[in-house]
Amino acid sequence: MGKRSDGSAFGRTFLIFLLAVSIGFSLVFPGRGAAVETGTKVKAFVGETLSGEKVEVDFAQGAPPVILTFWSIYCRSCTEELEKIQALVEKYGSERVRVYAVNEDTEVLKKRVGKFLTAFEEKLGKLSFTVLYDQGEKLLKKFSVLHLPTLLYVDGDGTVREVIEGFEPGRQRAVISALSLLLEEVSPEVLRKVEEEKYYEVHVRVPVCGVYRDGTWVRPLDDTREGREGSLKRSMDLADSLALREVVVRALKDVGIELLSTEKDLSCLKPYGMDHRLVAGEEDAYDAFIRDWDLRDAIKREEETRLDRGKFVEGFYTFRVNLQVLQELIVDAGYSLKPVTYVLKYVNPSLYSHLAFVSRIPGDVPLVSGVKRVERNGQVVEDELVCYVPSPDVLMEKLEKINLERERVTAEYLGGNVVEIQFWR
Repeated sequence: MGKRSDGSAFGRTFLIFLLAVSIGFSLVFPGRGAAVETGTKVKAFVGETLSGEKVEVDFAQGAPPVILTFWSIYCRSCTEELEKIQALVEKYGSERVRVYAVNEDTEVLKKRVGKFLTAFEEKLGKLSFTVLYDQGEKLLKKFSVLHLPTLLYVDGDGTVREVIEGFEPGRQRAVISALSLLLEEVSPEVLRKVEEEKYYEVHVRVPVCGVYRDGTWVRPLDDTREGREGSLKRSMDLADSLALREVVVRALKDVGIELLSTEKDLSCLKPYGMDHRLVAGEEDAYDAFIRDWDLRDAIKREEETRLDRGKFVEGFYTFRVNLQVLQELIVDAGYSLKPVTYVLKYVNPSLYSHLAFVSRIPGDVPLVSGVKRVERNGQVVEDELVCYVPSPDVLMEKLEKINLERERVTAEYLGGNVVEIQFWR
């Protein structure tokens, strides 16, 4: 019975390897219990290298932290992770962190693992970490690893601080950012927040337009005051702002928020003769959000390339966004992450009052996802306002701050998500 059980286990493992080769990313070990949890205390253990040399991994107060990564040569994301770890340890130094790459290939594949590591060193240089060969899956079972790759960050005193499963293309930058922070001795509690980071690639094209000056349109090539360089700079500045806007739109959507927006027509309208300030369109909720909110802690521009293509500017950008920080900014400012629909009813509004009020809502109350006008017999009787506010009182306060210059607004909550709007001269 025992031998047949071992053979079945080997057969299952081999089938898993074949599946990994066909998929090319990660391995899953079925039938196991829950993975090791953060906060678990780990005792010292002994592993073996491919050559059979014993390696003791111990823990003590003040000792360098340990990174354990479980991998296989048949798991593409595993080997990609090893390349990144190699570069990180070379950058920060092995004295700052102890890294052990625990190989989970079967005994019959041991020689292939050695050949893989030889090729690895020929490509990237001498290994900057220690490779352990997990005979009998002892360490795999000790840490209840369910997937390959799985990376564990263990504090110097033996406390498991974080468990990261997978290294697929969509998560690679987040994982490497997390490891970088750990290697820079940032508190490991930050790791979970770092995993909330996301990278956004943005591509924009902006025409090189002229400017309206001294009562006439001036084309870029005819501009004797600033020359074409002036028009080019305006286009590049607009490309930067549009790229940031695109990132804000996508990042807010990723945290569950979609705001009221207007189309941005970027054509010059008149060949080489229209100022971008007239082209980009009226300010909408996203523009107001960027204008009024300090997003420096949430959004970082990592890379940018701007190219002069003659009649237009082309920009390629990479932004790093901490979605968790973005959420905290929204909540701290008195907004909610859940949209609520209110019905706005008006008391004898003039056409000017109503239109001016509705047009000012996105700019003065940015976190508004839509205003739907309801008409009867050609008369506007109410608007449906979808916004992100935690309570009706907060909405009343924000609506009453809308400045119409010639009129003052008061808002009264009538219950049932119905708000009455009055205008006062």
